[in-house]
Amino acid sequence: MDASLAAWSLSARVSACHRVIRVARTVRRPDSTGACRRWTTATTSPDSSSGIEITSPKDARRAAAGARRMAEDAAETAAVLATTATSRKNARRLARYARWGDGVKGFMEPGLLRLLLAIDDLQAELGVSGALAEVGVYHGKSFAPLALLRRPGETCVAVDCFDAQEHNVDESGVGSRDAFLRNLEAAVRECADNEGNEEEEETVGGYDDDEKEHEEDDEEGWLAIIEGDSTAVDAGNLTNAAGGPVRLFSVDGCHTAEVTASDVDLASQCLHPDGVVLVDDVFNPDWPGVVTGLSKWCTEVKGTDWELAPFAIGFNKVALCRRDTHATYLTATKDAGERPYGARVRKTAEFLGWECAVLSHGWIATFHANE
Repeated sequence: MDASLAAWSLSARVSACHRVIRVARTVRRPDSTGACRRWTTATTSPDSSSGIEITSPKDARRAAAGARRMAEDAAETAAVLATTATSRKNARRLARYARWGDGVKGFMEPGLLRLLLAIDDLQAELGVSGALAEVGVYHGKSFAPLALLRRPGETCVAVDCFDAQEHNVDESGVGSRDAFLRNLEAAVRECADNEGNEEEEETVGGYDDDEKEHEEDDEEGWLAIIEGDSTAVDAGNLTNAAGGPVRLFSVDGCHTAEVTASDVDLASQCLHPDGVVLVDDVFNPDWPGVVTGLSKWCTEVKGTDWELAPFAIGFNKVALCRRDTHATYLTATKDAGERPYGARVRKTAEFLGWECAVLSHGWIATFHANE
């Protein structure tokens, strides 16, 4: 035995041997051609005192598995929504987007489309009408589904600092106005505008009246863009741009605690009494400011008319509504999970003092979006 190694304790020698074996087993792996390649993802610092650089293929495999599962989820969501026994046009629109939108740059999980459809279904049953809005639209991946859910006379509002990145203090995503508009136009064209040219089977009962209105809807000016710092946006100005209260408000802006609290407060002030707020990345370990900001805001407004109650957790989102509608949305989410196109509810759990439906998903975007 080498003299320097002999001076080590038994546990240190065992540890060193394990590390050497790990290097020998993981440094090289054959690729699809049979040749060997070397991963360079380091699990120890290159300048560590041991002088041993340990590399692992696990991160690469996780990223590849994440990409595969994202594609599989997109295909599954598209197939389920497209074949669901429903005459609702929105199901077909979102089915198309599950396929087409997978290529848009961004971090939305395809399964979110099922939750959006369940929320839209309930709001239609309740007779809720209002705008759809998002803070932090990035390149439009999660904004486009809101546009596809828009009903005649409703407005979609996009809030983003785009090129003014001094407002994006944590660099949580550099948006692009040009890419956003280009992707949004393409999404509407590919997933909605060609509906009249496609042969689609109708279920028993035919189209609903609101679908006929949707087909005849060719209005312009349905999109409003507020460019700048979201914390400086006045709720009254946003409501005016929206043409009234917002029924579905997505919060996905700067991820610091302060900005998250401000954005959620803005959403609450603009929200329809029966509306829903979706907050992104609440449980994402890369962005602890989100859960900090949301928790702080919820504590400060607890018991007031502005309070929001979480009712669903899934697809890297937390869905919240007014206290008075919490039971309604929670029940609807559970019921939707029993339907073919619904997002299955794994269990319920308490979050911020409210019972929430925990949806079945592996949090792909959470753990792989920033790699």
